[in-house]
Amino acid sequence: MSNYKSRNARAVAETLSPLERKILPLLKLSVREIKESTGLDDTSLLRALKLLESKGIIKLELKKVKVVELGT
Repeated sequence: MSNYKSRNARAVAETLSPLERKILPLLKLSVREIKESTGLDDTSLLRALKLLESKGIIKLELKKVKVVELGT
């Protein structure tokens, strides 16, 4: 990693909140797994993810899923 990138990464790391630092190592997990691992509620987790996205660290992708329940 170049010296510039190293300084830039360090500068970004210093701006992370404790909440962002808590979920950053877990980003390979599903949202459900992150929630279970951290104990965060939906709102707190979404807030932290949006903050990471606004800092250019991650890119969020939303998927719409249609669930149809069939009667028994």
